[in-house]
Amino acid sequence: MLEQTYSNCTWQNETLGAAKGTAHADKNDMVNLGLKLGLFGYPEEAAVNGDKIHKTALQYIENHDHERFVCNFGILSKDNYLLREGDRGSWYKNQPYLIGLLPAKGIPMLWQGQYYFYNHYDNYISKNVLLFSREHNGSFSLVGLKS
Repeated sequence: MLEQTYSNCTWQNETLGAAKGTAHADKNDMVNLGLKLGLFGYPEEAAVNGDKIHKTALQYIENHDHERFVCNFGILSKDNYLLREGDRGSWYKNQPYLIGLLPAKGIPMLWQGQYYFYNHYDNYISKNVLLFSREHNGSFSLVGLKS
């Protein structure tokens, strides 16, 4: 049954890792997060048995295999790593990262979105600002994250 089927999506933790680094004020990960949200370096298509298959990646900052993202901003209970409880009073700190997923290239929010990361250290990154945009059919959206 699966002999003639192919996957066109890649499960990856690189966006999550860069988001965690950015949450902990690592400026190198801020640039990395912008690149990962844009899927820089990921193949857009692959040839398999003469078929061209469009490829993308799953973009997320939380899933069932990892702690809640809010845990990056404070932990209430440290007794057991598997049962750590994040400080939900810091929930709003998740918002920029979730908003960042909206114009990101890939899944879940946008399939094959057009994405641009403003990778200018002096104007943005040095000031802890991450900017990226999405343009579609003449509409333009600019999203910024400040850490």
